[in-house]
Amino acid sequence: MDDPQIYEKLRQFRRARGISVDQLAKEIGENSQKVGRIERGQRSLTVDYLLKISKALETPIETILVNQESKELAVESSNSFDSNILNAVVVLIEETSHKLPVKCTSQQKGEMISKIYESILKLPSENRYSFFCLLRDSLNIILH
Repeated sequence: MDDPQIYEKLRQFRRARGISVDQLAKEIGENSQKVGRIERGQRSLTVDYLLKISKALETPIETILVNQESKELAVESSNSFDSNILNAVVVLIEETSHKLPVKCTSQQKGEMISKIYESILKLPSENRYSFFCLLRDSLNIILH
C-alpha cells in the first residue's frame, strides 16, 4: 500500500477506539514495534496485515483504503453490495488462496484483490453482485 494516508488512518482508527499499539499488536499476533513502524509508514502494509488490523479495529477495509472524495462519490452511487465489494473480494481471496497449488505472497494476493475489485467496478451496478457470485462459485468448483 503506497498511500501515506492509510498509515495515518490506521493510527486514527486505533486511537479513536482507545486501543494502544501494544493491545493492537497482541490482537493481531504481532509485536508492538512492527505495528508502530506500520503506523509511521516505515514498514509496508501488506493485505494480510491490513485484513488483521481492520478486523481488530472493527473497521471495514474500504474505510481505510478509500479517501474522503472517493467515499463521497461511492455513497452517491452505491447499493448494499457496492459498499462491501472490497471486503467481499478480500475475504474471497483470503479464503481461497491457501487452496491454490502454489503459495501466494502478500503482494500477489494484493494484486489479485486489486484486479478483481477493479474489474467488478467496471461492470454496471446491477451486474456486480451476480458477477462476484459467479466468480466465487467458479473458484470453489475449481479449487475443490
